[in-house]
Amino acid sequence: MAEVVLTKEGVIAGGDNTLNNSGTTANIRQLQLPEFTDPVIIVGGGLAGLSATLEGKHDAANVVLVEGEKDLGGNSQK
Repeated sequence: MAEVVLTKEGVIAGGDNTLNNSGTTANIRQLQLPEFTDPVIIVGGGLAGLSATLEGKHDAANVVLVEGEKDLGGNSQK
């Protein structure tokens, strides 16, 4: 019996076309993710740091962005 894990990203199967060509019944279980309450600290307010901050906020994380300069944007603002 093939085992399939359902994740946020999609279905992970044990090989090429496991579900389509195996002829067996899949054992499906829900993956339980732990709840995190610690803040996510992002160092740098360049494009990557700003993107990571937005992704974290989109996922309802407690995000702290740390930037050493007075303006955000890093090398992209030059």
